[in-house]
This record gives sequence, C-alpha cells and structure tokens, in this order.
Amino acid sequence: MNLNFKPRTKRNILLTTALVSVVSVAGGAIAADLTWDDGAGNAKWNTTDNNWTGNTFTDDDSVTFGATGAGNIDVNVPAVVVETITFGAGAYDISGGNIVSVNGTDLTINVNADAEISSDIDLVGG
Repeated sequence: MNLNFKPRTKRNILLTTALVSVVSVAGGAIAADLTWDDGAGNAKWNTTDNNWTGNTFTDDDSVTFGATGAGNIDVNVPAVVVETITFGAGAYDISGGNIVSVNGTDLTINVNADAEISSDIDLVGG
C-alpha cells in the first residue's frame, strides 16, 4: 500500500502490520540511523533524552522502532524532522508533536509491525 502525502498537509494515520511506503526521493544526507530503545525509560521522543541506542535524536535522523521499548511514545517537542521511520517489531503508538519530513516533500514509513501515528505529519514543501 502506498500513502501519498502532498506538501503542506497534515495527516493522522493508522498503520497496521504490513509494509507501507510513502514515496521517497533522494534529497539529502541522512544524519544517522538510530534505533529506539527507551534507554531513559520515559518513552519521550525529543532531542535531549537518551532513548536511541545510547544516543539522543537529532533532526534529520532516520529512525527504527523494534521490539525493545515498544508501547506509547510521546513526541514531547513541537516537531521532530526525519527522513525515514521504520517499525520493525513490537506495537507502537506515536503521539504528541509533529513529525516533519527532512527534505520537505517526501517521508518514507516502513511498517512491519503494528503501529499508529497520531502525531501530525507535516510535509512542509521545499
């Protein structure tokens, strides 16, 4: 199933166990590939808590959610900027803040596990 988002739109989406791809065109370097581990134990996605395999999140990273730390995740900043989100295992509910595409036009979301994103997804145009 392909989900196509147009620039300058917001969407709440529900993703179930399947492979979902939003069309992605190469558009810049990836800062890092991080995997969620909820290392801080607070289930918060931001740029200060050490919840990503021993690291903090930095805008422009690509992120993976696996079996470790599955559950409700709170984007507790106004926005996080990502290129790719992958749900590999577990069940996740992402809420709070906005998720913004790194290149302003496309965001790739790969889903191989139960996942719900109720945060707004912003494709801000470039």
